[in-house]
Amino acid sequence: MAFKFIRAGHKEPFIKVVMDGKETWCSCSDAVRTFAKNNFAQGDDIEFEYETKDGKPNITSKVTKVGGSSASSEKKEEGKKSYSQPTGNKYNDPNVQKSIVQQAVAKATSTVMISLQGHINPNNVNEVWNSVFENILKKVNG
Repeated sequence: MAFKFIRAGHKEPFIKVVMDGKETWCSCSDAVRTFAKNNFAQGDDIEFEYETKDGKPNITSKVTKVGGSSASSEKKEEGKKSYSQPTGNKYNDPNVQKSIVQQAVAKATSTVMISLQGHINPNNVNEVWNSVFENILKKVNG
């Protein structure tokens, strides 16, 4: 959809556009705001996709100047200005998920070890730690 660019927020991640005949602030990432501020002038026709979140538009796609084709912020060509908003979530990576689970299990194991102070032989702390860690990890992983 095409919109008229008015201006980018000074520090906040918003850009102001003419949408349905009214000036409207759209939320976006800080990178999109910076790109728009540096590459679009007031009155430029721009295109982007958005979804309404809490009654306010939130930019969900790359912002492109009308008349130019898409280009990423790293690869600009003459007359083609756009920015691709990062997609995905860094927490969806399986290695990150595994690390998060292991950190949570280690924290739980530490709490158990604190409660066992004075009840276990100090020479067996490593074996008890490993046993508790593995048992909690089995419970968490199902």
